Amino acid sequence: MNLTPLFEKQRQLDQYIIEKKGLEGQDLLLNKILALQVEIGELANEWRGFKHWSDNQKPKHGYEPLIDCDKCGGKGFWFSGERIHCQKCKQTGKVTNPLLEEFVDCLHFILSIGIETWHEPGLVEPLKPKKGGVLQQFLVLNKHVGSMSFAWSVDEAGNFTTANFYERYDHSLKLLLGLGEMLEFTFDEIVQAYNEKWEENIRRQNAGY
Repeated sequence: MNLTPLFEKQRQLDQYIIEKKGLEGQDLLLNKILALQVEIGELANEWRGFKHWSDNQKPKHGYEPLIDCDKCGGKGFWFSGERIHCQKCKQTGKVTNPLLEEFVDCLHFILSIGIETWHEPGLVEPLKPKKGGVLQQFLVLNKHVGSMSFAWSVDEAGNFTTANFYERYDHSLKLLLGLGEMLEFTFDEIVQAYNEKWEENIRRQNAGY
């Protein structure tokens, strides 16, 4: 997978946020690592496969028969599998997939971590476990993302080189992309969803988010 175009878009977004919030010169790495961990948790929450206590362990793809219209608050229904038609105001809008949206939020932050640490791998091969399924992938991904903050603090102390951090970052990035494949997202779907969320993030900044 070629992530170079996404890294470039993420750099534009990061710079826009830094300028908008007056964050020039601040070390934001630990914020971003924690944010990534939070987003992985939210992604797992939408996946639901670990919730043995629930009768509903199927992923939330957003394919409910009725949805609140974001234009008028009326109810709508899915149309052609990809758009919503509101029964009240006759508006149409794109169907959302909460699982994919949470995955893309994870992607935003892991790209941002790479930019923060001057490490932007272009071509990346997804990595999936030889044993275990999606649950195992979440656990391994969480482990490697959590280890990045430790690796960076050790590197800053001068005991290791930044290669120690980069190895953990690269592994985390591959695991995240592997998780995307396991959740049955195509790369084209991921890129489209990323671009849509990128535009939404710009709008949020302009609206004083």
